[in-house]
Amino acid sequence: DVVDALGLTRVHVVAQSMGGDVAVRVAARRPELVDRLVMLGSSVRAEPPEQLEAFRPIADEVERSGFQGDLLEMIMQIMLGESCRSDPGRAALVAESRAAFAALPPTLVHAVRGVVERRSAVDLLPAVTATTLVVSGGEDVARPPEWSQEVVDGVQHGELWSLPDVGHSVILERPELVIPRVVDFLTDPA
Repeated sequence: DVVDALGLTRVHVVAQSMGGDVAVRVAARRPELVDRLVMLGSSVRAEPPEQLEAFRPIADEVERSGFQGDLLEMIMQIMLGESCRSDPGRAALVAESRAAFAALPPTLVHAVRGVVERRSAVDLLPAVTATTLVVSGGEDVARPPEWSQEVVDGVQHGELWSLPDVGHSVILERPELVIPRVVDFLTDPA
């Protein structure tokens, strides 16, 4: 609705994590609208049953007390790759990320449940006509690289770019690599 209200007829979409799942749904529903799609640390799979059962109690804990203690440390392991977390040169990024998650209120549990209980959109991939770049971190435990390959294989025009020493938050962990590549992809006249 916002895009239509603005009078936009063709857009590029850049999405991180769950945003990629949402973006694929938009691109499949409105192929005439989405020209280029960039998915960062994203996939379109539902959470596997064993992970779903493990993550539901985590959502309950978030609802009770937010991201604190062991839960906060687990989230940090999900959101940032081991290479980033163990790099002294990135200590400030890790500290800022930890503080940002710790500050989130328990009322955001609906967002956590939305991620954990999302439905698969794999069946929508063939309807995505947008030229698509999927950026995957080799250390991404939330959205493993093989899930990214599934997206590339499923869309009509997909390209996978893998960064081996990066986790889930590719644009935060390696902005000096990711931002120029995304800009080049979005501005390529081809």
